[in-house]
Amino acid sequence: MKRNSFILISILMVFGMFFAIKPSYGSVDELRVAIDYDMNGVDPATIRAHTDRILVANIFNGLLKFKPASCEIEKDLAETYEVSRDGKVFTFKLREGVKFHKGYGELTSADVKFSIMRHLDPEVKSTELRNYSVVDRVEAPDRYTVKIFMKKPSMGFLGILAYHSGGIVSEKAVKELGSKFASEPIGTGAFQWGGRIPGAEIVLDANQSFFLGSPRIKKIVLKIIPDSSVSVNAVQKGEIDYYHVQNIGAYRSLLQIKERNFEIMKYRTTLIDYAWLNCEIEPTKQLKVRQAMAHAIDMNAIVRSFQGMLEPNPSVFPFALPSWTDKLATYKYDVELAKKLLKEAGYERPHIKIVYPKAMNYEDEAIMIKDYLSKIMNVDLVMVDLANWLKVAVERKAWNIYVMAPTRPTEELYASGFFHSKASYYGAGYVNSELDDIIEKADQVVDTAKRKALYVRLQEIMASNLPLLVIGAGNGVAIRSKKLEGVMPESNPGISKFYQAFFK
Repeated sequence: MKRNSFILISILMVFGMFFAIKPSYGSVDELRVAIDYDMNGVDPATIRAHTDRILVANIFNGLLKFKPASCEIEKDLAETYEVSRDGKVFTFKLREGVKFHKGYGELTSADVKFSIMRHLDPEVKSTELRNYSVVDRVEAPDRYTVKIFMKKPSMGFLGILAYHSGGIVSEKAVKELGSKFASEPIGTGAFQWGGRIPGAEIVLDANQSFFLGSPRIKKIVLKIIPDSSVSVNAVQKGEIDYYHVQNIGAYRSLLQIKERNFEIMKYRTTLIDYAWLNCEIEPTKQLKVRQAMAHAIDMNAIVRSFQGMLEPNPSVFPFALPSWTDKLATYKYDVELAKKLLKEAGYERPHIKIVYPKAMNYEDEAIMIKDYLSKIMNVDLVMVDLANWLKVAVERKAWNIYVMAPTRPTEELYASGFFHSKASYYGAGYVNSELDDIIEKADQVVDTAKRKALYVRLQEIMASNLPLLVIGAGNGVAIRSKKLEGVMPESNPGISKFYQAFFK
């Protein structure tokens, strides 16, 4: 059976050029996926970018994994695992006979030990160094047994192992390929590296030796299409089989299509859109100014404008996390109260700067926030390009509000990565000794109820002290050919696994 496929000719319109799609032919063995951005590097220890995570999810396996569209952990490369009573030793028994791609041999406990300890190597510059620094040592007593010894109890570490950074690499491949490993990755996953045309497409080939059986899809072609409306149109025409819609403009346009050649998949995710409030510089370092901002913005109206892509959420945690609560301080839309709070903070009409990266829905959110805040203060709006967004966010010098939406599948990854005063990634520069203490204690508590109580207290502190404003919780929206079945979206929006995918 033949189906239309296409060749994408794309250069950004900001440089005065246009996108065009031309049909050619492919078979039902080939899955065509549209992605918004090119890859940076496909190494589980150093990934940051969205596309890199899509590739890691399909090329690598971890000891553990998250169930599709869930924060529930299950076994992956581990056949069994145990946690010691004191929470300081994790013992894993590996599946036997798991093969690395392209002749790199059988996965053993030595590869697992190497993969975990790589995060602690300063030369690797792991993006998850803080989360792995709790590891004291890893032992491989036999070919299929791994023991991870912790410096202190860390129940959240299971989630870290299940996340993308927990992908197990081949020690032999990393040492042989060196710096090429991130662009020619070797894993154990259902798909293996097939090649790349920079700026145009990335190809993954089915791993015929995959330990769960060969995928029914024999090739995945990820087409890089920076304009989401072009991707939606390509799915409608049958030129693309699958696409995660993360832009409100494209989402609104697809809702207008009456006779659809695709189906819409919608599901809750662990993404939350935040407006981070810089607690290191004036005027946002003052709590009353942050409270004024909370009262000056009608977040419910902003959420409604996204037509289901966002849901109202009072918590800094997504709904799926076990400790989520809505018993928190809230801020009614009240412009007069906002003005009063500003005066109490010593401001009549302060000047602030909102920055955002040009991606997803950040621009729409930033513009709406500016429109609301302009009633009580002078607001500048500044876009930063994706290459520099993290540097700008971490330095916390050029902004009062930073619009950015993280997504993590566990409380620990959210808390240590974004809310701790020494966060792994970026945050608001908010320092609270009680909050830091809660984050550190919660990870060490083995008792589930006590752990939940600590994370509830964390949510209360964040809601009262407002180092950030929660815009809304993100829902995943994907569109797929009506003939495509078996795609497994993760709770991390925009990330899907294709092992069980097939065409009807």
